[in-house]
Amino acid sequence: MYMKKLYYIILLLAATACSKDTIHEKLWDTCAEDAIQYPEPWTAEVSKTFVIPDKTIRRMSTCGLLEAYLRCPDRGFDPWCIICSDLNVGGVARFNDMVNNDRVVVELFKRKDCIPVLMTKFQSVIVRHDGKEGRGKNACLEMLLASDLCMSVLNDANAQRSLMEMALEMASANETHIREVRHIMVAIMKKCNYTPFLEEAVKDHPSYTIGTYLPGLTEWMYGYIICRSDIVEKYAKKFLSEKK
Repeated sequence: MYMKKLYYIILLLAATACSKDTIHEKLWDTCAEDAIQYPEPWTAEVSKTFVIPDKTIRRMSTCGLLEAYLRCPDRGFDPWCIICSDLNVGGVARFNDMVNNDRVVVELFKRKDCIPVLMTKFQSVIVRHDGKEGRGKNACLEMLLASDLCMSVLNDANAQRSLMEMALEMASANETHIREVRHIMVAIMKKCNYTPFLEEAVKDHPSYTIGTYLPGLTEWMYGYIICRSDIVEKYAKKFLSEKK
């Protein structure tokens, strides 16, 4: 019954127009009605001591788990290390380490329906494309989709193509909020060992930061440096055309 309900939501999200934002919000709120409530006010001290019990995590729906992660007040900030003083801190590696040690996220990716749930949430963000969730929360969702945990279960070729199409759509709809979306594209091309990107793009279009050209998928504090360039979209579109 739950899966049938979820796929109904996915179909309805795809079919409705941008003017029906409230429909999307109500559908998702119903799906994620068991998400955890966080203490208020949320202080640095509370964030260090607040723990969601294992029993609660196991009982949550998949939607509830995703919302429990996204609704944490800490998601109001970017997924990057905003307090890091070294710009060369590996942003992708650091984010992956964080989610690998997040009990809510680990449980989320154990669920068989985690990919449909994540893509449904991402589609709802694309439909609004107005940043209503907040820059930090949307960026955390997008990096979650680009994470190693997500890629480890994104094995269906149709799902890979669908997520790539959604990432390109989001990039086109919101050009000021594009860095994390490009990480989704890069993650899928890495997952699929797409050699035109891995061997051509990162070699022929080295990234530039802090006065130095750096080859390959070099990281800095904000993830892969190449994700500052629209070369990522070029190869993502090429990937889709070749995977049809």
